Amino acid sequence: MKQFVIGIFILLSGNFVFGQNLKCRDFKKGNFYIENQEAEIKRYDVYRDGELQIEYVSSPEGENVYIDIEWIDNCNYRLTFDPNRADLSETEKFINEVGGALIQMVKIERNCFFYKSTIVVYGEEIVIDGKICKK
Repeated sequence: MKQFVIGIFILLSGNFVFGQNLKCRDFKKGNFYIENQEAEIKRYDVYRDGELQIEYVSSPEGENVYIDIEWIDNCNYRLTFDPNRADLSETEKFINEVGGALIQMVKIERNCFFYKSTIVVYGEEIVIDGKICKK
């Protein structure tokens, strides 16, 4: 019986040491990256500090993208582009005009969360799925 209890303790303590049980709130602040296999730029490095997200674009003509985050709850938030920090493209202005993008965290696996991004344009939802990973 003593060996059984010791075995259970070792299993549980190993899970706490090696298992990253990340929660939605763990993605509010820190350094992240977004990989996108379908876009011209394959990877964005991202810094988040609660209400601000900065996407560092690594293309020659790319500029950093400054995004405001409005948290709805720990797992859902709305993104809009910050017009005070950079000139916005027509697409970014349009996304802001339609209320921004609603991001819903769908699931967390290891150090990444999978999300559903929704923009409503003229009554129709445009949905893009993606993944953000903690560095």
